Amino acid sequence: MRVVFRRVHKTFVQKGQRVQALSDVNFTIEEGEFICVIGPSGCGKSTLIGLIAGLEFPDSGEVYVDSKTVEGPSPDRIVVFQEAALFPWLTVLENVEFGLKIAGVPGKERRERAIEAIKLVHLSRFVHAHPHELSGGMRQRAAIARALVMDPKILLMDEPFAALDAQTRQMLQVELQEIWQKTRKTVLFVTHNVREATFLADRVLEISARPGTIKREY
Repeated sequence: MRVVFRRVHKTFVQKGQRVQALSDVNFTIEEGEFICVIGPSGCGKSTLIGLIAGLEFPDSGEVYVDSKTVEGPSPDRIVVFQEAALFPWLTVLENVEFGLKIAGVPGKERRERAIEAIKLVHLSRFVHAHPHELSGGMRQRAAIARALVMDPKILLMDEPFAALDAQTRQMLQVELQEIWQKTRKTVLFVTHNVREATFLADRVLEISARPGTIKREY
C-alpha cells in the first residue's frame, strides 16, 4: 500500500495551550518501501504513525493510504510500540493468536498462522512461555509476531527497539531486515538512532524540531 501526506498540519491542546506538532508535512511512501523517520524528541514522529494508523486526524491536509483518505484504524495498518504490551496472563502463542481470535478466525487456522509468525521471529522454543519468562528482546519479537500474524499491508513501528540493550537491538535490526525482505511489507519505522535508520531504511526522512516538517530526505 502507498502512503501519501499532503500539506498536513496537526495541533494538540496541552494544559490549555495549543501546540503545533506538525506543519505542512508532505511525503510519499511507495508500496514495499522501508522508511525510517528521525528527529529530535517532541517533533511529531509518533504523530505521523498515529495519523497513518487512523488513531489521530490532521487539522488540515490529507493522509492517503492506497489512494483513500484515512478515516480510522484498519487491520491493514498495524502499530508496534516501544513497549511490547503483551497480555501477561497469556502465553506467547496465545498473545500472537489474540488478534485473529477477535477477528473470528477459526481455531485451527489461527493456531497455524500464529505458529508461522512465531517461527518468523525465531521464538519457536518459547511458544508456551509467558511474558515474564522472556527477555526484553524476546517480548519485542512476540509483539512483532502479533503484528505480522494479522498480515497487515503497512507495519508502523514506533521506536520498537529503544528500550533494549545495544547487542539485542543490533540482533533485532538484522532480524527485522530479514522479515522485511521475506514479506516486502511497507514499513514506517520511527527512531532516534541515526545508525539504526541508515542500516534499516531505503530512505530516511529527517523531521525538524517542533512544529515538525520534513527537513531533509536521504
